[in-house]
Amino acid sequence: MMFTLTQFDQHGHQVALVFPEESHAAAIFAQVKKNRDLLTRWMPWTKDTKHVHDEENFLRYARTQMINNKLFLLIITVDGTPAGMIDLHDFDQMDHHASVGYWLGTDYQGLGIMTRGLATLFAVGFNRLGLRKIQVLADVENKKSRAVPERLFCHLDGILPDHIYQSDAYHDAALYSLTLPDYQQLIKEEKLRPVDNMEVNSEL
Repeated sequence: MMFTLTQFDQHGHQVALVFPEESHAAAIFAQVKKNRDLLTRWMPWTKDTKHVHDEENFLRYARTQMINNKLFLLIITVDGTPAGMIDLHDFDQMDHHASVGYWLGTDYQGLGIMTRGLATLFAVGFNRLGLRKIQVLADVENKKSRAVPERLFCHLDGILPDHIYQSDAYHDAALYSLTLPDYQQLIKEEKLRPVDNMEVNSEL
């Protein structure tokens, strides 16, 4: 049984954001393996994901973290195929903010899927999880990753020098954020669409 948070049509593709299950491991690992060269450039965790059981272990860990309210992770499926992930992590319970992480297989990039996925995560974070601010961190050279928060009117808080250690070198990072008041104003001005079709549906 698969539990779906929301689904939408994007350029003729049926996209769904679903809660992680161990049954997703093989398909997610296939995406990591296929896109390893690109993913490794930006995401250090790929070097430790060498076998399907590594992905199974991660998904078990993620589900436990979700139960403990330390992570909110969704699998992105495109036409029924797991294609990537998006999550909220590093929850600060005192100051009410969290950070976003995401990746998507190259076959599914350039379609606006991740932009709509991040918009959905904003809706979850602000409307359901009581967050005041959501942050997005990206390598300054990762133009595709940076374009996602920029399309959603996130504020560039600054460039953090030598913030990411990857591939035996330090990289500067761009830090973006969106606050609850700014999000509400963007909805009011119709610059962002409210995500109003979120409900947990079970699909056999």
